Amino acid sequence: MDINTLLDTKTETFEVVYRDQTVTFEAKSDALTPRLMQSFADLREKPIEIANALGSVLVRRDIDLDGQPFPPTAENLAGIPVPFLTAIIEKLGESWSGNAQPLPRSQNGLAVAAK
Repeated sequence: MDINTLLDTKTETFEVVYRDQTVTFEAKSDALTPRLMQSFADLREKPIEIANALGSVLVRRDIDLDGQPFPPTAENLAGIPVPFLTAIIEKLGESWSGNAQPLPRSQNGLAVAAK
């Protein structure tokens, strides 16, 4: 049996509020693995693991840089303030634990931010 048939390829959408700005993210639903948990456990010794871990989980976000796409790669996330990354991790935890409320979706399937 191919293990890929057991894995969920869906994504979850969640919002993070940072400095009075709301940012919508999309993350892989099945990304919570022992390897990812170890990355989060290593944060105190290796802070760069925040960017590496989130870069492997986030699919997209509604952020740009000077009007250009700013994909959620480990390299890009390494330049983001730690408090903002921490807020993302907290919201991911809520989402994976089932404690987050799903965002409504538009007709094209994208999340619609609550106002």
